[in-house]
Amino acid sequence: MAKGVKASDIEKEIQKVFKVYSDEIAEQSFKITKKAMFKFVKRTKEKAPKSKIKGRKHFADSISSTTETNAVNEVIGTWYVKDPNYRLTHLLEHGHQNRNGTRTPGMHFISKIYEEIATEYEKELEGVIRND
Repeated sequence: MAKGVKASDIEKEIQKVFKVYSDEIAEQSFKITKKAMFKFVKRTKEKAPKSKIKGRKHFADSISSTTETNAVNEVIGTWYVKDPNYRLTHLLEHGHQNRNGTRTPGMHFISKIYEEIATEYEKELEGVIRND
């Protein structure tokens, strides 16, 4: 026999259902974000320029990411470049002016990879929210 719910308890029962649903979405979105950040780091490391100077650390070796949640189940994924190479990120992506007045064009490797990963990420999140 099904459990009956009093009219005064309907609000509490609806809140319980929404809490379970939101917790499931938060857990799945954390996993999807972590997976997307892993892909983003992996692909940017593959496409990042390598140093031609023997013994020098490559730019790609400094690329990393973090994934965290805050109190309201908001998932935050952060891609970054560790010290000392973080200063090169903007120059490699957007280009720069050389000492002799010529211009080195940007590689735009980060923004291209970001666009690919972002569309995949959005589709996966929509699937979780729709419960596909």
